[in-house]
Amino acid sequence: MVDRASGLAAHSGIMSNHITDAPELPRGAYCDPTFLALEHDRLFSRQWVHVAAGFELPDAGDCRPVTVAGLPVVLVRQRDGAILAFHNVCRHRGPRLVQKPCNVRAVITCPYHGWSYGPDGTLRTTPYWSVDDGTAPEGFDQEDFGLLSVRCHVWCDQVFVCLDDNAPDFETLAAPLITRWSHADLSLLRYGGHETYEVQANWKLVIENYLDTYHLPFLHPQLGPLDTAKDFEVLDDGALMGIHYFHGAADKNKGDTGFQSFPGFSEAQRASQDIALLFPNTLFEFVPEHVMFFRVDALAPEQTRETLAFYYLGNGASDPAFAAGRQAALDAWDGVNRQDFEVLDALQAASHSPAARNLPAPSPFWDGGTMAFRRRLLALLEP
Repeated sequence: MVDRASGLAAHSGIMSNHITDAPELPRGAYCDPTFLALEHDRLFSRQWVHVAAGFELPDAGDCRPVTVAGLPVVLVRQRDGAILAFHNVCRHRGPRLVQKPCNVRAVITCPYHGWSYGPDGTLRTTPYWSVDDGTAPEGFDQEDFGLLSVRCHVWCDQVFVCLDDNAPDFETLAAPLITRWSHADLSLLRYGGHETYEVQANWKLVIENYLDTYHLPFLHPQLGPLDTAKDFEVLDDGALMGIHYFHGAADKNKGDTGFQSFPGFSEAQRASQDIALLFPNTLFEFVPEHVMFFRVDALAPEQTRETLAFYYLGNGASDPAFAAGRQAALDAWDGVNRQDFEVLDALQAASHSPAARNLPAPSPFWDGGTMAFRRRLLALLEP
């Protein structure tokens, strides 16, 4: 069992030396369970965390259990289409309530003692538990024991939750990205396909690799020549960080030719591509023909789930005429993703080695996105 308190002590005090330039994360950041416990306590429990997408809960009554900062949470699709989040804990004796994705229809029933809850979290029934016959304690009020709610926000079909009631709202966190995409009519986006992977690497390595521009000519030569890889500017604005390629959409064909594009884009906007992160765990690609969201779930210190989901404009997401194009785009990203697996494995395998310390200072040209991620991470992990 992880000793969370010792985990905090083990890593606090080390990080302050790295805040300014953030050339390296503290030793153990990619493999030590106590460091993941630190991230749960100081990062994931206080931030808006990307946990699901609307297409994963398509119907009223759909429930999806997720884990946030190591705690069980359940998402529930309501009859009006809204998605609510609750602590996935029965209010009677505290077991996890929903074990796997399911549709509960009218009630969520605890398998332990049969207490049931409506999709809105209200406690509906308590079998054989009543003040009237003495089976419930005196003063018990059913209205006091509904499921405990968790803050939830859906944006572009992506579901975010926040365990901290005092944290700023989602729009405040995402303001730099919302503003950046304000020229695009995001209401046109429709879900068009996804892939899920599990990789044996720390979640931070997945994000750092995604933001790394230096490896493109070596691992992904199909994305274009060196001139294309170097034609970018760094994005570093609050929770938004990454790369804006000036000609990425034009020079990196991923099979989406012929799809509807966002209306009203300038010539420069039609040619550009954003490859970036909404901190802490939402990677994305933004081009005129689609938006790709890439959710990063930290399952364990050395295990990460990646969920890659494509969204197209209008009928491009469902029209059979575009089926081949959708598959080509998904295959192209699948290929890029799989090209990174061997490197992620190599990074993880050596992450505990003392030889992986005191490496060269980050490149002022190539490492802007990765350094922005590390600086924000370390600042939030400080006591």
